[in-house]
Amino acid sequence: MKFLNDLGLGDGLGNTSSMRVVFLLTFLAILIPKVVTAIKTGVAPQFTPSEMEVMGIAFGAKLIQNVQENKPTDPAKP
Repeated sequence: MKFLNDLGLGDGLGNTSSMRVVFLLTFLAILIPKVVTAIKTGVAPQFTPSEMEVMGIAFGAKLIQNVQENKPTDPAKP
């Protein structure tokens, strides 16, 4: 899907990265309501510890996935 690749959700090979889609949806689900509420009330958004935890888990999962994908392979090992 060219649209998703244009948004940066591709894996560089023309495929959609499911991890990037989940990561984006997680953050949008938390940020959009906060931003809308902040605009309507004129007060800066306040994040609860559980929201920060979910965002931290999403960041950590993406970091682990990135490390696993970029791990060099050792040709000497079978």
